[in-house]
Amino acid sequence: MVFRLVTWLVFALVQRRVALAGDLERERAASRLREGYAGGYLTLEEFSRRTGRALSARSRGDLRRAVSGLSRPSLLESAQSTVHEVVVVVVSGAYVLFNLVLALVLALTLVLGGGSVSTLMVFALVWLVPTYLYVRFRRR
Repeated sequence: MVFRLVTWLVFALVQRRVALAGDLERERAASRLREGYAGGYLTLEEFSRRTGRALSARSRGDLRRAVSGLSRPSLLESAQSTVHEVVVVVVSGAYVLFNLVLALVLALTLVLGGGSVSTLMVFALVWLVPTYLYVRFRRR
């Protein structure tokens, strides 16, 4: 019984190492290598060598050797990055919507009541404060 279990485990490990790699897996490995090169983790020579190895890999073991040493972003880092991107999109959309509504209100105010210096100063102040906060947000 134990012998069969050990044999099965060894066979599963060998099978996993020699399992054939598909085009999608080779392309994913090449993508990880591109990200590693763009991040400065690989030299151009090493990137070219590893990419050639990944694209011509026959097994998953060959693919693992081609991308070995490259760190993967943790789940927490990728989740934080995704949340940050969503927040930036939402805040930018809200800022654009705010500007459109403010421009509409300014146009209606000018058409219906005429414009005065104090009215324009109020609109400028109402526009400058959120714009300043938005610019500070985008720089972070």
